[in-house]
Amino acid sequence: STQVSRVLYAIDMLESLDKGNLVTPLLLYHESPEVRERALRTLAETRSDIAGQWIPQVRRALGDPNGAVRAAALRALSALSHEDARSVARPLLADADPRTRATAAVALAVSTEASDLKAAEATLGDIISNSGDEGRGARLEVAAALGQVKDPRFQRLLIPLLYDPDPEVAEEAMESVRRTGTADFMFVPVLVSLLRNRHLKGRAREVLVSYGEDVIEPLSFFMDDPNEDVWIRRHIPATISMITSQKAVDALARRLDDPDGFLRYKVIAALGRLRRADPALTFPADRIEAAIVREARHYFTHLSLWSNLKTRGDVPDDALMATALREKIARTNDRIYELLALVYPPADIAAAQWTLTYGDPRNRASASEYLDNLLTGTIRKMVMPIVEDMPLEQRVRRGNVLIRTRPRDVEETLLQLINDDDQVVSACAIDLVRQRRMWSLAGDIEHVLAHRDVR
Repeated sequence: STQVSRVLYAIDMLESLDKGNLVTPLLLYHESPEVRERALRTLAETRSDIAGQWIPQVRRALGDPNGAVRAAALRALSALSHEDARSVARPLLADADPRTRATAAVALAVSTEASDLKAAEATLGDIISNSGDEGRGARLEVAAALGQVKDPRFQRLLIPLLYDPDPEVAEEAMESVRRTGTADFMFVPVLVSLLRNRHLKGRAREVLVSYGEDVIEPLSFFMDDPNEDVWIRRHIPATISMITSQKAVDALARRLDDPDGFLRYKVIAALGRLRRADPALTFPADRIEAAIVREARHYFTHLSLWSNLKTRGDVPDDALMATALREKIARTNDRIYELLALVYPPADIAAAQWTLTYGDPRNRASASEYLDNLLTGTIRKMVMPIVEDMPLEQRVRRGNVLIRTRPRDVEETLLQLINDDDQVVSACAIDLVRQRRMWSLAGDIEHVLAHRDVR
């Protein structure tokens, strides 16, 4: 970098001495794109007739791998041939090198003539449609250049580039979308769909957040749509939580009752992030309290079903069905604490959870007593049997009373599990039916196959 800086300084000195036209062209072959671009700018600004002899070298620079160098070469060629840039660019639309065609098309994209705009749009569309490896460099340059073009007819060309099979091209297109500003929301649906792509979701999220509060409403629309791809829906709460505002809180709180447990977890985590980012935000206590009660009911339901399989069906702890239920119980427990932290002091709730999980008996008793004094009403009634230190059998009995159920035999338990909303739980239950050869449930499994996604 020091050497490049010295070369650039030397170019400035040569230019000031009016000797740039003699030495600068040699720097068109320098390894640094920055030096090559600066050399072309110097040649374009010289008034000497001697510079005209370097036109072939300047024309050769139109095929330079670097887009900025090609753009500088086009301007230099225009100056040296005493023509406007558009006149120089028009014949280059037929060049064999796609990068040269891309440079010419971008130059014509600012023309005031309809024929130039039409030709530039057609050329860029042709370059973008070549999705093979040989056209990758040209697509990358087009993706970068379109960020500088404000005409909507050319900005629309960024949409197929956002879906480009090459991640680098798609990321460059997203950067151009960010540079074009937030006035046009036509890119939002595409960016939302890219949340499904694990390689691009981070960059797509950054661009969506750059829209500010105005993007929360369309994001909510996709998150609320049950027909939307489930993984796109699950990535939206984290995106909304990066826009710290009351509008974000309200949009997330509406999904606290979503049937998808994973989405509920993402929503709760996003609300917790907003609570930590701005304690002044208002969180709807009634919605959160209702969510705590629902999660507690989920906890006791799965605890009761797990106990039925363990005590009445001799299902071993390492069985897939038992593991799935234990993990659901643990995740529901975590969601309850996360929700409590939205209405009570977060640090205190986190300390109580850690103590009840890892503390010694004396500290666990103190944490349980703290929560017993802190919680009130229905929340206290539903949550305390979960956090109190008691034998498993007693916890199951108290849970069955609260959710108004009873111990069931294995067949009844599996019937409930194969119809569970969670695909993983349903699949594990069906597999356990196969292992136990409980063909009395075959009709119920056929019903699941007929009415649920076969995947």
